[in-house]
Amino acid sequence: MGRIRQTWESIVTGRRNVIQNGHWISSYKAKNDSVWTCLESRRLENFVAIRAHVKRGCQTGYQCVQFHRRGERMVQLSFGQISHNEYEDCSEMTVETRDTLVLHGAQEECPLRGRYLSPKCQHPMLYLGCQKPDELQISTECNPIQKEADVYSCAAHFEHGDDHYLVVRDELSTQLQCLKIHTSNDISLTIFDHVSCDPHSTTASLPSFVLNVSNTERCESSLLAGFLYSSKSSPQIHEISSSLIASLLVLIMLS
Repeated sequence: MGRIRQTWESIVTGRRNVIQNGHWISSYKAKNDSVWTCLESRRLENFVAIRAHVKRGCQTGYQCVQFHRRGERMVQLSFGQISHNEYEDCSEMTVETRDTLVLHGAQEECPLRGRYLSPKCQHPMLYLGCQKPDELQISTECNPIQKEADVYSCAAHFEHGDDHYLVVRDELSTQLQCLKIHTSNDISLTIFDHVSCDPHSTTASLPSFVLNVSNTERCESSLLAGFLYSSKSSPQIHEISSSLIASLLVLIMLS
C-alpha cells in the first residue's frame, strides 16, 4: 500500500478500490463503502499480511487482510473478521471471505490460444485469441454461426497446477467474471459469477456455465476447414478454394 495511486476492480462486488498512501478506499457508484487504514504490514512467504483499521458504514474495528499477488494486474485477497482486537496476529488468521482485484483497465493476450470443440457439437464452442489476441468467444449453443457467441476480453490470468484461472470481462455487460480451464486429461471450462478467481473459492462455488472439451485445434485451422468444406459442397468453387488455401498456407508459413 505505497504512495502510488492505483485503482483496482473487485470481481466479486464490482466495486472500485483506490489504494494510496496507506489508505484503501472501496467505493460503489462514487460513494465510499469501506475505508481501511494500514497499521502494520508483514511480508511472509506467499503473501503480504496487513493489519488495518476499517470503517464500513456504521461498523468500525480492526481487520486482517492477506494480499497474494498473482501478477502485475491481479491480486487475491483473504479477509479476516472485523474485531475490536487491535493487535491480532494476521499471519495465522481465519479467512472469512475472499476476493480478487484486477487493475482497472487491465487487458492482456488470452492464454491457451486455439479453438475448442465439445463432444456434443461438431462446431467449435470456444475460440481463445483467434479473432483478436485478447478476445475469447463462447457459444452457449451448438451453432456454426459465431454471431450467437458471447464475447469476452482477457484481463488477467495465472496458472495453478493443471488449472488456468482467467479474469475476463463480458463485452456486453462489462462485468468481470472468473473463467477456469482445467487442462489435465479431459479439458473442461467453467465460468463463475461474483466469485473470487482462486482455487478455494471456485471449488466451493457452483459455476454459471460448464463446457467439456473433446478436442482442440489451432486458430488457423478454422479458416482452412471452412474452405475445405466449401470446396466439397460446391464443385463450382473448387478451383477458387484451392488457390485460397494455397495462399493461406503461404501466409501461415511466413507468420
